[in-house]
Amino acid sequence: MTKIKKQSLRLLLSQKIRKIRNIKGLSQETLADLCELHRTYIGSVERGERNISIDNVERIADALGVEPTALLNQDQDRKCLKDIFPHIRKYQEFAVKHGINDIFQDNGGKILQVLLLTGLTILPAREGNDAIDEYGNEYELKSVNALLTKSFSTHHHMNPTIIAKYRKVDWVFAIYEGIELRACPQTIKFKHIPSLTSIYS
Repeated sequence: MTKIKKQSLRLLLSQKIRKIRNIKGLSQETLADLCELHRTYIGSVERGERNISIDNVERIADALGVEPTALLNQDQDRKCLKDIFPHIRKYQEFAVKHGINDIFQDNGGKILQVLLLTGLTILPAREGNDAIDEYGNEYELKSVNALLTKSFSTHHHMNPTIIAKYRKVDWVFAIYEGIELRACPQTIKFKHIPSLTSIYS
């Protein structure tokens, strides 16, 4: 049986109930109404001052829309992060080989995906254009998350010098939904960027 480290079940329950209630935007009074318990009872449970029956755990869990076991599990997000982080480290090591020093900074993970798909190479210590092809042509890379916005944005320090620089190079546009790449050129040809094609077609 797994031990819950140095934390009583009562305290664990109180923290989980309060956390889930807050995430769902419920007041103590609303939660009390939903599970047909008194508001002061919910308050004392959330402060860890009251023993709680299994029946009431079930009522509160039902009102919160979760399984009762969700109120007894320690932070599953931490466990999930611990489980997946070795793979994230491997991804970062892979990214470094392609000139991406931080996959979490400036869309590093997305840029890596576009580089691998198009065959471009990142420009080291870039102060302007993002990537270069095998012929020495430079490219500006732009991505958009279609779940958050419907258009590409420009440089937030736009000025005539930057505009002139951008006009000298081709651009590569990548469309994402979250972390899923939905459309991007498959290859880059000398001074030619093919039209967007779905990578899933």
